[in-house]
This record gives sequence, C-alpha cells and structure tokens, in this order.
Amino acid sequence: MADGEEPVLLGRQEPTFLWMPPYESSLGAEVCDLAASAGLILDDSQRIVQQGAFAEDKSGSLVCFEVAVIEPRQNGKGADLEAAELAWLFLFGEPLIIHSAHLFETSREHFLRMQARITNYDDLRRRVRRMREGRGSEEIELITGERLKFMTRKGGAGRGFTAGKVVMDEAMVLDSVMMAAGLPTMATIPNAQIWYTGSAGNKASTQLALVRRRGYAQDDPALMLAEWAIDGRPVEEGGDDRSKPATWAKANPGYGTRISHSYIIKEAAAMGGFYSDAWAAERLGVGDWPQDDQAWEVIDEQAYLDASRPDEIIVEGMRVCFAVDTDPNRMMSTIGVCARMPRSGALVVQIVAQQRGLSWVPDWIGEYASSPSWAVAGAVILKTNEAAAVIDSLEARKIQVISPSETEYAQACGRFKQGVEGRTTVHVAQAMLKRAIAGARKHQTREGGWCWARTSPVDIAPAVTATNAAWGLDRFAQTPAPAWAVSLADLRAQPAAPAVTMRRGAAGFAAIRRGP
Repeated sequence: MADGEEPVLLGRQEPTFLWMPPYESSLGAEVCDLAASAGLILDDSQRIVQQGAFAEDKSGSLVCFEVAVIEPRQNGKGADLEAAELAWLFLFGEPLIIHSAHLFETSREHFLRMQARITNYDDLRRRVRRMREGRGSEEIELITGERLKFMTRKGGAGRGFTAGKVVMDEAMVLDSVMMAAGLPTMATIPNAQIWYTGSAGNKASTQLALVRRRGYAQDDPALMLAEWAIDGRPVEEGGDDRSKPATWAKANPGYGTRISHSYIIKEAAAMGGFYSDAWAAERLGVGDWPQDDQAWEVIDEQAYLDASRPDEIIVEGMRVCFAVDTDPNRMMSTIGVCARMPRSGALVVQIVAQQRGLSWVPDWIGEYASSPSWAVAGAVILKTNEAAAVIDSLEARKIQVISPSETEYAQACGRFKQGVEGRTTVHVAQAMLKRAIAGARKHQTREGGWCWARTSPVDIAPAVTATNAAWGLDRFAQTPAPAWAVSLADLRAQPAAPAVTMRRGAAGFAAIRRGP
C-alpha cells in the first residue's frame, strides 16, 4: 500500500457472536485441505466454522451434535456446506447424508455446485458410481456406497432415512414439525450431526430462534453457534450506524471480496434504503426474531428468582440423590442432583451433567456411588422416559433406582412448584434450569394433576431431573447425614474443610477424582 493510501476495508472474519464448547482436537484442518484440493479455498470465517463443527473430545467423538451458522446472504454458507459434505463423503465415509432446503430450487442449486466440484476433480470423480438427477431425486452415490441425498422439507421429506448427517439449509424457514421429520433419523447413529444454515430470522423462525437462544446462553456442551450480525439498536442507543461501510463489513465476511461496496449501495437503494427493515435483515443480519420462550407458565418468575442461592454448593460427604432424563431420541441426557441445607432444611437442586447420548450415565453416577467420600441415596428415573434403558446398568453397580408412578410424578411436580415458590426448594442459579422452567408448559394428567410437558418449546430435562431428584431424596429410606449442603459462608468458617475439585460442566458440584 502506497504512502497516504487508505487501507482496503474487508469483511470481518470472526463471527459477531461465537459459542464453541470446549474440545480436545479438531479435524477442521483436514476438511479445509480436502476442500482446497478440490478447488474450494475457504476464507478464515469458513475455516472457523469447520474448526468448531469437526471438533472432537478425548474419545475422538464429535463434540457438537448441532452446528448453526447465521449469516447474511452470499457470504459463504454454501461453501461451508460444500466443504463439510465433501469431507463426510470422501474423507470420513458417512453412509448417508441428507441435504435439505425449504425450496426445491435451493436444494437443486447446491446439488449442481457439488456435482461441478466433484466432476472437475479427477480423484473425486473416479470414486463416484452415479449422480442421479430428476426433480426431487438428486443424489450423489460413491462406488463404496456413501450417498449424499438432496431434498426439500415439504411433506415430511426425510422420514424413513437413517442419516448420520443432516443439513437444514434455509433454516430461518424451519419449524418443529419439519424438525420432527429429520431428528428421529439420527437416533441410532454414533457421531450424528445436524447443521442449520440461514440468514436472519423472522417471527416464523421458531426452530432457528430456539437454537440461537441456546447458543447465546453459552452452556450447551453439544452446540456450536456462529452468527454475523450488527447491533441493530438505534445509533442513539448504542447500535451500529447502518449507513457506514464499517458496519457492512462487521456483518459480511465476504465484503470487499465476494460482495462489493458498490453492490451494497445499489442493493440498499433497491430495498428501501439503509434503514429499511428488509435490507437490514438480508444484509446486516438484523432479525425480527420471535420472542423468547420465557413465558413462566408453571412457576412464578419472581418466586424462582427469589429461590436462587448461587452460593450454595454440594460437597463431598453430603448425602445426595440423582435423577436422570433424556430426550426421546437419546440425543442428550441430563443428570440433576438434590441435597438438603443443614440449617434451614430446604432442598437445594442443581444440574450437574449434560452430555450427548445415554451410555455414559451409569459410569458417571457409579463413580460417586463407589466412592467413600459420598453418600449417594440413589437415582430416580421415569420408566416412561428413554433413560429407563440404563436402570439395569445402574442397579448392577448396586445403585438403588426408583421410578415414580404417574400419580407420584404429578405429586412431585406439584411439590416442586410449591417448594420453589415457598423457598423450601432452592437452586444454584443455572441458566439451563432457568430456561427449562421459564419455557416449560404443563401436561394435565388423567387424575387431575400435572407434570412437565414434553411438548414444551424448550428442553425440559433440567426441570424434570431437578423435580425428581428432590422427590427421590425424601423417598429413600436412609437416615439423612448430619450435613448435606453448606453455603460458602459455612465453608469459610471451617478452614480445615478439605478442598473441593470441580467437574467440568457441573458448576458448583464437587467431583471425585484420583490425584490432582
């Protein structure tokens, strides 16, 4: 750049917001290398997406079950999907991949891009058995049997296919009914993953809005969210000036390369100007998102906040009861725990683990039950829940498991609500529990009571496990230990108390580990 010459303004590569759970390693570099060998050179913004999407834990399993990319149009979401799909087909040997879009034309356009990408690279083309074409039947099949199938989401397309990788393009046009067609296909597949890609949402973008809110909560261990957007508030309230090129660059990583300065000016004029809602949504990522799901229909919001005890922790030597719950497809399992405060006698509940799958649960609870440092009363699991599949494994570890009947479960839910609102049941102020209780709905039982509704627009597992752990603690016959839970003030008053180590993701719950 010559002296005095203004630097070229380019789009910001880092997402405006990024939530990426902790991971041990990533295959993202290999994915990017394969794409480059096929002529697809990814930008830094796209490499960030691949790094998070293909992140692995210590066992080599994918960390993220869900990957969400929200970005204004023409900034490279299609290339993100091309790179991932090439890797799934040619690098990782994924048996079946489903790429879906709201419109047939969008799905077919991506098929044509993939077709051209593979055809123009000899090493990939030689591995292809056939590329089927025909309205709604587009498919790429390799000699070794791997398939990439393209479809629209209308009419429940996707049902009946056991796919380990599912792409929901145009995810701003996606609701729970459409999700119901795709998610069950992944229930039995290890390392399953679902991608959501789209631009800013509107009032009908219920599913993408839910995923986005979970990402912003920054506590989901199996979700990655990358979003490029400006601060949509008025300038006088601290928002970005929509007429400034620096603002355009903030929301568009392709600004200055794929998207020119002159094009944005013409585009804005054609869509009503820099301050039109339509242009702000399409180019700046300012969505008219549906309101959050915090309806507080079951428990009064202020009562829940008043029952918050963020300084209360459960430590070694305390008697505890666990509860387990999982979703119908066993995609994510949650463990809650309950103990009793020594002075007030109030129950304290906490969510201590949430991980993909279900098979990890017996070992996790068994670690505590087998330790002399803990007094584990037992575990509570609803027999109507998929988590009942681990009851035998827990009992084989000599962990007592009880299951409330429908009537007992309804009574437990009623007691939990009464306890929270009366502050005889308190919690440690966790975002995931608050989100579950705030968005939960009631399901009326046949005998007049209620329980947490599985049709709620949020994950109710934290509410279910907190409720059942509190119920179970009082149901087990053992005599309570002298001290079950203590406050930070109590711990400070006892300098001789042993140090407490913490399990990652179990904020506040003391983990037992051998060694430092």
